[in-house]
Amino acid sequence: MEFLLFDWKQNSQTVNLNYRAYVGFSLTQINGSKIDNLLHFWQHTDTPEFNVLATDYGLHKGWLDNTEYEFALLYQTNRIKIDIDRKTIFDVSGTFKAGRFGFYNFSQRGADYSNLTYEPVSVPEPNSPLTLLISTIFCLNWKLFHKQ
Repeated sequence: MEFLLFDWKQNSQTVNLNYRAYVGFSLTQINGSKIDNLLHFWQHTDTPEFNVLATDYGLHKGWLDNTEYEFALLYQTNRIKIDIDRKTIFDVSGTFKAGRFGFYNFSQRGADYSNLTYEPVSVPEPNSPLTLLISTIFCLNWKLFHKQ
């Protein structure tokens, strides 16, 4: 199993007195099927299977109840850029496989996703396998509304 996870926490929380999740943003590359949910998804601890690409934690970085946010995701095989309300949260370089995306919510039952659009980016005709790989690009824009 290989995928990327963008996580946005509303508030810092502690579970089982040992694991702390921080308010704010994280971007992680998951490479494996043996994942410790608390250690990885909760606390975002680096391991060979769970590579934390970027974090931005701190006061006033959590999402707010009853607030609509505009997300933009640029996904390329060598770059991931995430904007919220036209402000760049992450712009990370690396090597990423082409694939799909999905949404998940854990303990955020009031989240609504709407106005999802997909916009392929025009690229020149590839003339080599490497160019074809590098040219695998797509952009996503969506809105998320959190309500309690």
